[in-house]
Amino acid sequence: MRLSKLLIGILLFIGSATYAQHSPQDTLTAYYYRYPQQAIKDAEALYRQAIKNNDTPLLIKSLILKTTFTLAIDHEDYPAILSEVEKYLSQETDSAGIAVINSYCAQLYAEYYNNNSYLINQRTPVTDYIPEDIASWSSNIFAEKIKKCVAASLLPARKLQETPLSAYKAILTSLTPADSLRPTLYDFLCYRAINILLQTNTPGFAEPSSDSPLLFAPADEFIATPIPAELKGR
Repeated sequence: MRLSKLLIGILLFIGSATYAQHSPQDTLTAYYYRYPQQAIKDAEALYRQAIKNNDTPLLIKSLILKTTFTLAIDHEDYPAILSEVEKYLSQETDSAGIAVINSYCAQLYAEYYNNNSYLINQRTPVTDYIPEDIASWSSNIFAEKIKKCVAASLLPARKLQETPLSAYKAILTSLTPADSLRPTLYDFLCYRAINILLQTNTPGFAEPSSDSPLLFAPADEFIATPIPAELKGR
């Protein structure tokens, strides 16, 4: 898996006490690519700090750091990583934090599908249940799971619209001039939602016709709209 893709839109911060001891020509992320075990160790320290200070953005940052570089060591850990992210999601109580984790969850499922689409698309669609083992999922299950996570990442809209993106700067490499176009967490998560769906090639994501009223609906309504039966499997 290409980690550069995994980190698109929701990246780790730049600069730390660990990195300060190493070459100034490297970024922290590049350093972690070379020494992923150090990234996992730092993630555990961040997790303890986040729990102590009840800091949701820092907690999510520790999750992203740990999962990203665990996968860098062994891509076969993907199912276990997804289970861990789902566990974080079930335990989080802050609504904005839940939205961000759902966005990350959607990204991980999309990346897993995209990296294994050749095999997944050969499976017969499963419609009456969801296998516990993700290795048995068919493309329609991935499509619905990704859509569900993306839709949940935009709720509650009012709370996210009232949360400045800067409140979650811990999970970003930096705030750039482009972020002025996405000043709130809702704007940022909508931007991510669109990119995740555009980069996911499951047959379940059919394009609506150009005159569809869904094109003009709010983002959360558009994403949450069920796929018409006649379009599934195209």
